[in-house]
Amino acid sequence: MFDLRSDTGKVIKLFNEKVDKEKIIEEYIKTRYLFDAGVRVPKVYGIIEFKNQYGIVMQKVIGQTLSWNLYKTPDKASIILEIFAKTLALVNIAEDKEGLLPPQKKYYKDLINKLVDLNKRDRILKILDELPDGKNICHNDVHLNNTMAGVEKLNKNTTNDGIMIDWVGVTKGNPLGNFAFALVFLQCSPSPSNMEDETRVAIDKFIDVYFTECKYDINREELDKWRLVAGALFVGNEEFRLTVTDELLKEKIVKRLKNYTNLMDELLEKY
Repeated sequence: MFDLRSDTGKVIKLFNEKVDKEKIIEEYIKTRYLFDAGVRVPKVYGIIEFKNQYGIVMQKVIGQTLSWNLYKTPDKASIILEIFAKTLALVNIAEDKEGLLPPQKKYYKDLINKLVDLNKRDRILKILDELPDGKNICHNDVHLNNTMAGVEKLNKNTTNDGIMIDWVGVTKGNPLGNFAFALVFLQCSPSPSNMEDETRVAIDKFIDVYFTECKYDINREELDKWRLVAGALFVGNEEFRLTVTDELLKEKIVKRLKNYTNLMDELLEKY
């Protein structure tokens, strides 16, 4: 992100030269559509070219990522995850009323075919096919680094709780799939050894707040199946491991991923 010197209220999201221009245009159109629909996204103003690179001009979000906030104030994990839950719920309540977004299942299937081990792929694809579709807006890359707090009101439907960024993978679909991805991310992310109990309590609160805000009951079997799908994608994503440089944290992540793999195996036997 780069500030526009001529306008302190705007920034440029500059893309790598290798990113196809059509993909950038697609992200711009989707983000503008979501903003107009009242979803928590920054307002976008246009696409510019800068030194052989393209960028999207968008409204500057005042605040920090929830990941940064959690790192700086781990004792406030419960409050931070409550903001995360409310922000995600408000996104998932919204619907793709004009039918402009691609289907969630196709997005997941493409990732499963790329990331998931062959021995489990067919089973997981079958379970995914059996899950109900939806027309709700789903971010599909839901985690604390893509959620910011301390922001200004960007449109009439936003509060100062939080806002989500980086909508390149947005689809229409079942919000439980979106929630499951967020839940897996939280469960597999490392927490300080002296904060593990507090982290578990905070994750439980995240679950309760999300379903309270969405105003629907938890279907445990359906949620388990979405967790299986989301977990398979998370475990298969080696890119996540590569981003971890601290050896102690890497060991914790590998351990938690192994534990979640064991849970997935149990769910595969169950379903």
